[in-house]
Amino acid sequence: MKNGQEIPKTRTEQRNTAYRIAKPRADDSGEYMCVYTFEMAPNANATIEVKAKPDITGHKRSENKNEGENAMLYCKSVGYPHPTWTWRRVDGTSSADIDNSTGRFFITNRDNYTELNIVNLDINTDPGKYECNATNVIGTTAEITILRVRSHLAPLWPFLGVLAEIIILVVIIVVYEKRKRPDDIIDDDEPVGPMKTNSTNNHKDKNIRQRNTK
Repeated sequence: MKNGQEIPKTRTEQRNTAYRIAKPRADDSGEYMCVYTFEMAPNANATIEVKAKPDITGHKRSENKNEGENAMLYCKSVGYPHPTWTWRRVDGTSSADIDNSTGRFFITNRDNYTELNIVNLDINTDPGKYECNATNVIGTTAEITILRVRSHLAPLWPFLGVLAEIIILVVIIVVYEKRKRPDDIIDDDEPVGPMKTNSTNNHKDKNIRQRNTK
């Protein structure tokens, strides 16, 4: 058995038994128990602990949230004994353990799993790097999650961008129309072609009279 669970294909009626682990890894660590059962006597068992440094096998590399929302960061590991978990806020080369002095940080630890919940995110103070640290008697390991907090107006940015483009286009059109040259604008009241003058008409009338008198 491993950690209280029977290992498949290990039952045997032989008086002697052995269980071998080829190329052991961190997730092979744990508490192993060999159990002997008897028909007329109580069971007998022997326990062996296989220890290994914690190895974090799952965590969020980054988390993107809007201000005012809640964020959940987590880490899970393999290794035995189960680690002691610590969350830290990393700032450059320094780090500080996270506490709940603001009432917005909540840490939950369960064996090889830890969870950090941050409520009501603040865009000015909460963004940054958060480190989960797992430590046992064999060693320690850590991973970092980057938390980004956006303005609550972020969902409106695409719409505002389109609106700004439309406004700029309208302004360009209005400026272009106002700067048109007067010659480019045709006055509907003006005739399209040249008008015949009265002097021309009088000259034609004189020619007609001369022909009639001849």
